[in-house]
Amino acid sequence: MWPFFEYLIRYRLDMKRIAIVAPCILPVPATKGGAVEGLITRLIDDNEQDKCFEIDLYTLEDNEIISNYLLTTIISIRDNNRIHCINRVIDKYYRVVRNKSAKRPIDHIVLELFIQRML
Repeated sequence: MWPFFEYLIRYRLDMKRIAIVAPCILPVPATKGGAVEGLITRLIDDNEQDKCFEIDLYTLEDNEIISNYLLTTIISIRDNNRIHCINRVIDKYYRVVRNKSAKRPIDHIVLELFIQRML
């Protein structure tokens, strides 16, 4: 039990805290593939070794995710089929029309979870 408290005192008290919002198309850690998801997985894996940041990771909920991270808090976003289909259509639209900003329904869910985490 003591090494855990030593870890908390030595590392977590002076760490900077960052939030990573995954694209919400595939889950992170990258259990189902994806280039950006793989990059984020690599970042959080490297952070577990280097112990530089305390990370809040906002990603789609996935039953295959097993969180064995000490420095990363995975905040799961539930995405039902209807919202998932709407998000995919809107995402494809905004990838074609580049001068508009994306406003997907799931972005509001992520924002609400982020605000709750900060309170």
